[in-house]
Amino acid sequence: MSGTLGFKYFPSQQWRPSGVNVEFDASQANTATQNQRALLIGQILAAGTATPDVPVMGYSQSQVNLLCGATSMLALMYAAYRKQDPFGEVWLGPLSDDSAGVVPNGTITLTGTATAAGTIPLYIMGVSIPVPIALGDTAAVAGPKVAAQIALAVGICCTAVATDAVLAVTANHKGLALNDIDLRCAYIGAQNGEVMPAGLTIAFSNPVTGACGSPLPGTLSSGATNPLLTNLLANIGVQLFDFIALPYTDATTLAAMKAFLGDQAGRWSAEQMQYGHSFGAYRGTVSARGSFGTGLNDQHSSILGFFDSPTPAWLEAADWCAVHAVRIKVNPAQGLATQALGLLAPPLPSQDTPGERNTLLFDGVSTFTVSNDGTCRIDRTITTYQQNPSGQPDDSYLNTNIMFQAMYAARYIAAQITSQFIAPGKILVSNGTPIGPGSPATTPALMLGSVIAIYAYLCSIFIAQNPLTFAANCTAQPGTKGQVLMYLPIDFSDQVINVGILVQFRQST
Repeated sequence: MSGTLGFKYFPSQQWRPSGVNVEFDASQANTATQNQRALLIGQILAAGTATPDVPVMGYSQSQVNLLCGATSMLALMYAAYRKQDPFGEVWLGPLSDDSAGVVPNGTITLTGTATAAGTIPLYIMGVSIPVPIALGDTAAVAGPKVAAQIALAVGICCTAVATDAVLAVTANHKGLALNDIDLRCAYIGAQNGEVMPAGLTIAFSNPVTGACGSPLPGTLSSGATNPLLTNLLANIGVQLFDFIALPYTDATTLAAMKAFLGDQAGRWSAEQMQYGHSFGAYRGTVSARGSFGTGLNDQHSSILGFFDSPTPAWLEAADWCAVHAVRIKVNPAQGLATQALGLLAPPLPSQDTPGERNTLLFDGVSTFTVSNDGTCRIDRTITTYQQNPSGQPDDSYLNTNIMFQAMYAARYIAAQITSQFIAPGKILVSNGTPIGPGSPATTPALMLGSVIAIYAYLCSIFIAQNPLTFAANCTAQPGTKGQVLMYLPIDFSDQVINVGILVQFRQST
């Protein structure tokens, strides 16, 4: 029997010295899983030392500031990500501005003369920039004061130059995404002491129709042409990135990412098995978000919709990505509802109603709620997948969780099969061949038995469910020489999302 044992290196039949010789075989002991990395894609400043289109690991905010420029899109995305996930492995996908791009710009305009001392409660990108004003300050005097405070602000991706009472605000990058830099006054309201100094008024360019506030908040505008992802995605190679924060939602970018992660020839294909999921955010009214969402259909993308928040969409993309990474790395089947977001809450009239959230969730757009303390929390996170290839409604990939459960299960099963059968160099013989314990040979049926045990483990950690049904229906058969073809009907576990209760009451007699 000893001659049939599956030694990999010890030449038992050709070894004659006395003693004990021990060879270790770890093929049945492997329980390791892949390290789940995040990739933040964004633009860097020309002063940044990172090589554009070449991924690089981010270790600390100071290092990232040096690589990208402290006031760059990517450095600010890294800071937002780290507020949610301070310990996970994070890489940067640095992009330079597209040479054909246009820099977004806008204005802040002051009028009047201060009849009392006070503070202009200015906000840019949700960052509070209080500007002290003295009695008698005219708009022309106040303008340079505002510009000086903007220059000192931390966490914004723009600059401002005052010409008397008018400030020209310019984004730090070219591109469509930077139009989403929010300008507003008194975000937390008069009830919290935020009022303009008496006698002075303020107005913002490109006022947002339907938003709340007086004056209406504004944004930058005229920005055009986001950088292409082509070279960056090509340079990723075989590095694994399970969580990808995508700052752009233009059609070209989304198409590139869809192809990159695709099932047929992308990272989810059987040939690559590298997987990954992209996370983005989109600003717009309920109608605009619905129209945007219904134009998408990608199970490898989850996009959070919002309106009238000071947080730029590209900054929220990093936050949205991080919240998923922290929760899913613990267990991909864990529900994500109620997880706190870094998104600054829209004013109450701009918050979505339950009916509006329900509509958006049928349009491929993920939703959130706002707690009484102003914290935004995930309502439901879904993918943008809505139709099968025949154009029929399909909820197979509705929940974002299911993509990560599939990712975990595929990797774990593949790792176990490799460890137990491929790496040891098992000999494949036909079903029914007598095989003793420790033999170097195996059969399709024996391999399937191991997979059934592997599936039972996945059920024990609640990634999947119904192991007996799985065992009764899975199959394995020989393919071409040395090939085993398996059918595995995996039943993934669900999340507690909604509880419906019918209360049928009765009158006592």
